[in-house]
Formats: sequence, C-alpha cells, structure tokens
Amino acid sequence: MDKNMFLILLFVHIVGDFYLQTENVAEKKKSHFSYLVLHFLSIILLTIASVFAFYKKEMLWYLAAFIISHILIDTIKYIITSKMANKNTSGRLYWIDQMLHIAVVLIISIIYSANNSLLDRWHIFSFSGNFPTDIAKYTLIVLMILKPTNITFRELFSHIKPNSREVNDDFNNLKIVGVSIKEETYNIGKLVGNMERLLVVILLSLGQYTAIGLVFTAKSITRYEKITKDKVFAEYYLLGTLFSMLATIIVFVALYNL
Repeated sequence: MDKNMFLILLFVHIVGDFYLQTENVAEKKKSHFSYLVLHFLSIILLTIASVFAFYKKEMLWYLAAFIISHILIDTIKYIITSKMANKNTSGRLYWIDQMLHIAVVLIISIIYSANNSLLDRWHIFSFSGNFPTDIAKYTLIVLMILKPTNITFRELFSHIKPNSREVNDDFNNLKIVGVSIKEETYNIGKLVGNMERLLVVILLSLGQYTAIGLVFTAKSITRYEKITKDKVFAEYYLLGTLFSMLATIIVFVALYNL
C-alpha cells in the first residue's frame, strides 16, 4: 500500500466530512440535496488542493475513483436517510458510511501502489522535496481525535444518553433533551475533552503509558460527587471516558505504525 496516498486521501475525507461543514449543514444534508451537492464540491476542491504538490498523471483515475465513490456513498446514505422511519438506526448508518469511505481510501491506495511508483516527493514549480510522512501522520492523528471523535460518540451513543443537566466532559456537544444549556458550557466541555485526548497522544508519543491513567484520575475527581450519587450518569460518564481513550489509542497506533 502507498501509505502517502492513503494519508492524503484520508486527510481529504476527514477534513471534508468533519471540518468543512458545520453541525447545521451536516443536519441539512440529510434532507436537502442542495447541501449535499455543496459537500461534493468541497470534496472535489479539497482533493485538487491536497494533491496539487504531489500530482502525477497516473494519479488522475485514482483521484476520480475516490471522488466518485465518495459521491455515490453519500448519495446512497442520503436516499436511505430520507426514507428511514426509525431515527435510532442513524448511528449504525453513520458507522457504515464512515467505514465505507475509509475502505475506499485503503483499496485505492493498495491498487495505486501495485501499479505505480510510490508517492514520495512533492513538486511546486521549481521547488521539490520528500513527502513529509511523519508530519502528515501527526496532523491526521490530531484531526481525527478532535471533532470526528466527538461526532462519532454522539452518533453511536446519543440514544442512550441520560436526561440530565450534567454535561459530559468528553462529548458535551450533545444536546440534552428538554434542557437549555449555554453554548459557552458546551465549548468548555469540548475543549476539556479535546485537550485530554491531545495529552494522551503526547504521552503515547513519549512512551509514558502509565501517565495516561493520571489524566483520567484527575478528570474523575472533578465529577466525583455526581458519579457517586447518580449511577446512570456514572455509567454514561465511564462510557464516554473509555470511548475517548480507546478512540485515541486506536487512531494513534494505526497511523503512527503505518
């Protein structure tokens, strides 16, 4: 597999699906095809921009296959979502959608490496250099453990979240049913979760695995009273904490050892 091609296409998918669209736009995509078309255009432009410095003529068909597959997967998801009566299945649909996108990136990278020279240098006008693989890896690790991790938790577990005024530190961008919570509170919680996962990545990079436990110990102390008095909240809090740690470790190990 051409790992550099994989990193580029995965970067396009992550940025295009999670960072170039707001939560509001992502919701409207489910029922308004025009928003989906805008998403397709952003994927096309982002693909062109991302491969500009690494472009080779033989890449054209592979990039076209990537863009077309992304459009097909999202279009099928749109059709299924618009006809779906049971909204509780949206988490599974989200998971399948993301797995298909990543599988396509993997397959294209494997086929490309089998038929072409490795994508190991960049060229911009008269300048050139080696592909910054390590920088690309860490950039993707950081991008994947922030917003995508928050959204993935919400999509997979929002149907079991407790109806509480407490906000989960990891994923408190979730909307609590029937409760009005200030946007500032959401942002603080998301910032705490994001900083926690960034700290875990730093500790993993330094090989300080035992220190990771201190991060979650410190975090749990701030919620000790609520955890001891509310069993439902405690279980959901533990689920969020374990998911956060597991997602960070999986992303780091998968990309760092690529």
